[in-house]
Amino acid sequence: MFYLIYTVSIPQSLELPITFPPGLEIIDNFITEEEENFLLKYLNEHWSESSSMKHRQVKHYGFEFNYDFNDVRYDTCDPIPKEFEFILNAIYLRLNWRPNQITINKYSPGQGIPNHIDNITVFDEYILSLSLNSDIVMEFRKDLLKQNGIFIKAKSLLIMSGESRYEWTHGITPRKIDMINTVDGPDVVYRGTRFSITFRRAIQIIENIQVTKDLYEILGCDKTTSFETLKDNYKKRLLKVHPDKSILSSSSAACAELNKAWSILKDPDLKKKYDEQIEQSDINTEVTIYDYLNISDLENNEIEDTFSYRCRCGGQFLVPKSMVITVDQTEPLLFPCDDCSLFIEVILPNTNVF
Repeated sequence: MFYLIYTVSIPQSLELPITFPPGLEIIDNFITEEEENFLLKYLNEHWSESSSMKHRQVKHYGFEFNYDFNDVRYDTCDPIPKEFEFILNAIYLRLNWRPNQITINKYSPGQGIPNHIDNITVFDEYILSLSLNSDIVMEFRKDLLKQNGIFIKAKSLLIMSGESRYEWTHGITPRKIDMINTVDGPDVVYRGTRFSITFRRAIQIIENIQVTKDLYEILGCDKTTSFETLKDNYKKRLLKVHPDKSILSSSSAACAELNKAWSILKDPDLKKKYDEQIEQSDINTEVTIYDYLNISDLENNEIEDTFSYRCRCGGQFLVPKSMVITVDQTEPLLFPCDDCSLFIEVILPNTNVF
């Protein structure tokens, strides 16, 4: 007896399962083909405004990414277009998290991006990437030893959090084809032009700078150090502690500490605020109080952006406005005379009266 067996269709090769770094998730078909075409049409129409880099083209929305320092510029970027709103809503429904910064990379076949970890002090817990128009293999590495190549299909959303976000680097090797393992054996995937939309949430710098270590000490400098020396020290130290370069288990924490110091000291306004806080914290509690004052008792110096009060020695007590007008606390603050050892105690109002 003979049996005739036939099939209606032959299934396509299936990708073999691979171990993901902890915290990594991929959602296939996160958007529909129609939504992908809508985004591609929008991006192609607006790509003339993009900037070119050595290995790819990029465009930013929300906040501009600063590749020199793996940081963001908070005031030099177009807002996120309304055309991306449906993706932001879908992400929020999935993660209860909403990004405020988007970087779009355009890769031609043969282009890639070096392995890296997105800045762990500037961006918060999630890094998301939506692939458009082409499949890709992305490499994940840890401790220079472990390496996983993850196959990412077009229309899929990659979510990095936890260990995959903070301890594994990710990147794309520049080549025109990728090899993947399937149940039928190795297979070749040819790369096409690919758009990658990266979603991040930049952590806004808050008014009150809270630090536990001397920022100048972290960068190996002091208050009088020039900006160029600050910048040079930051770059040199970053090369030593960056997780991409160092195999030390403490490198991520050291890198975060270094980035925080640089993000504050490179900004003139934040540096000034930090210097004022240092001066206030260094004041000895056992001091001689010359007078107890309200802000209304002080003289307003609009040009110098300070309040002042005359001391009996002929000197002045200078009170930076930034320390007494915009703060939330109501505890009194001490300010020294610029000529003698006396102090005034300024009582802050419960509400802003200015």
